[in-house]
Amino acid sequence: MLRAAHDANLRVVAWYLPHFNDVNADFRRERALLNFKANGQQFDGLAVDIEWNRGVPDPTERNAALVDLSKRVRKLAGDRPVGAIVLEPLFLDVVSPDYWPEFPWRQLSSLYDVWLPTLYWTNRSADSGYKEGFKYTDENIRQVRSNLGDKSAPVHAIGAGGDRQGELPGLQGSRRGRHQARRPAGGLTVAVRPEHVHPHVRPEN
Repeated sequence: MLRAAHDANLRVVAWYLPHFNDVNADFRRERALLNFKANGQQFDGLAVDIEWNRGVPDPTERNAALVDLSKRVRKLAGDRPVGAIVLEPLFLDVVSPDYWPEFPWRQLSSLYDVWLPTLYWTNRSADSGYKEGFKYTDENIRQVRSNLGDKSAPVHAIGAGGDRQGELPGLQGSRRGRHQARRPAGGLTVAVRPEHVHPHVRPEN
């Protein structure tokens, strides 16, 4: 698969979801992805999915584990890009501030090459004031850069796009709004995946 992708001039990025309750185990798995080779082919980068808050309930301890893991991965990755898949700032700060308090944006700012805020439509209700896709995407891209203290930080908005038929229950025009929002906010692009492929709320293992 890697060879086929590279032959088609596609870059392949590995993905991992750390739980933070065992940083050494998380790092071993991320190291395995970065060191993986098949027929001389390697992954071109790594995306760290920073969403899981159940492994370490205390946010201070979780933040310390996140920063520690991020530093190790940054050093190991070298020149290969490392992306941070993060929950959107408006979700963390406005919609659900108890989910991950005091997220360490500034401590992570130099450790990742690109920021991928998730724009899950299920994270917000109509009365939140952020149901419309354009407004939510635009403000999140701007807030990511503000939180990082870097007005030019690369941002690639991502999110679950709908059900098995590709529909967006209760959120008409969300995908269009996301794509429109990346232009004024200066986002790189927007990726949308079906909701059933990678739901935000994952079952316990």
